[in-house]
Amino acid sequence: MIQDDEQVARALRGLATRQPESGPVPVALLLHRGRRARRLRTTLRTAAGAGCLALALGAVLVLRPGGTPTLPTPPAGPSTSATPSATATPHPPEGAGPPSDETVLAAWKLALPAGVFSEVRGPGPAASGGVGLSARFDDGTGIGEVSVTVKRKARQATAQADELTCPDPKLAPYDSCRTSTLSDGSVLLVLRTPIYGAGRAGLTQAVVVLSRKDGRLITVKASNAGVDKTQPLTRTTPPLTPDQLTAAASSAVWDPVVAALPALVDGPPSRSEFPGGQIVATATSLLPAGLTPADANTSGYGYANFTVTDGKGPALVEISLSDNRREPNSGPQADWESLPDGTQFYESTMDVGVQRWSIEVRRPDGLWVTVMTYDSDRLKQDRPNRPGPALTTAQLRAIALSPAWKLPG
Repeated sequence: MIQDDEQVARALRGLATRQPESGPVPVALLLHRGRRARRLRTTLRTAAGAGCLALALGAVLVLRPGGTPTLPTPPAGPSTSATPSATATPHPPEGAGPPSDETVLAAWKLALPAGVFSEVRGPGPAASGGVGLSARFDDGTGIGEVSVTVKRKARQATAQADELTCPDPKLAPYDSCRTSTLSDGSVLLVLRTPIYGAGRAGLTQAVVVLSRKDGRLITVKASNAGVDKTQPLTRTTPPLTPDQLTAAASSAVWDPVVAALPALVDGPPSRSEFPGGQIVATATSLLPAGLTPADANTSGYGYANFTVTDGKGPALVEISLSDNRREPNSGPQADWESLPDGTQFYESTMDVGVQRWSIEVRRPDGLWVTVMTYDSDRLKQDRPNRPGPALTTAQLRAIALSPAWKLPG
């Protein structure tokens, strides 16, 4: 064990000492133009497999009870004696290359309490522009799943960033969630949420996201089961508590890893010019008499959701709009119906744990409209809370095909 710790420490010190003392700040331009609108549109079109939209939208709660919160102390052990921050340079030269998976794993081991890692896997798409890994982790009381993602932003991610806002509980229910601004200016998201759709009741996940002024954005997660859905839960709670995850994210062992990463520069946000509030306002004028939007989520662009009640219980409605004038017309689509003016639409119903009715419309002028409704006011729950969606397919069609939806000038 001592030999392993020495190897881990050497790996981190090696990464730190490879960085020169000065140099230009690297810039890796990642222009996420239309990121949110494209993600929403793609999710809507592929919802048959996914079952729902997984949006991370919602209000931020900044907690300052009796003082400003601070980060917990990192776990005692090798991480305190092998901290390479003193020799790591925050601005390595461009082209130095990202840290290896072995280096990330070495830091991850130092940041966590004692335990055994197995089945270590690569970063996956969540680490785009950064580094990360996932693995099974046994703290001696049962195996769970853990993961880490490390990125470096050119500017600190604020409390309003998607990564640091609590999810919309209508779309992604959670047990607890809070976003806090810490005394050093860091922003911390702590989320505990059930995991649905995995076929295992009681599966939960703890998530911590830390954003610091130096641009680092570290996400750590732990759940109480491995990724193999055929296996039963291995423990009742995740192997790491939120405090332990917070300590791991705030550990100085990440300093050389962050220093070796290129700084990600987000391009100007691409606004589809369909503000969520405008979508809800238009939808309000198109809803059948007696139905009024409530509990609306209007924080995004190109997307909004709300609930309506007809006396049988609240029902969720989602609406997505996108401007596709620059995309080539693919012509008639199989299984789609066409109108004389060239408009195409596709209707579907599906059981996604709750019943979903949807219609997607593609107008010849390039406007795409998708309207979805459910027999529940929340997704990802075991059973519906009403006998059926509050809107009929005919009413959905009337809303989606309405000329009231306008392209921006």
